[in-house]
Amino acid sequence: MAKKPTTSSHVPQATNLEEVRARLLEDKAEYRRHLARLPITEKFRILEEMRDFTAALQATRDENKARLKEAWTSSYNTP
Repeated sequence: MAKKPTTSSHVPQATNLEEVRARLLEDKAEYRRHLARLPITEKFRILEEMRDFTAALQATRDENKARLKEAWTSSYNTP
């Protein structure tokens, strides 16, 4: 049984979601091919940027974890 295309029936000019997904997957594949062709020094530079970005977000991530933990604990302690 063939899967019906996912479109919005009330908007005639709506984009077919399968087409959008296919374009996104092709864009991701092209980006990966681009990264694979880069020199190793450029790949290391990108990794360093990613590490710096992750480290910069660590405080925010810790705050969010604490808030979630507080929300879970307070929801169980509510009478």
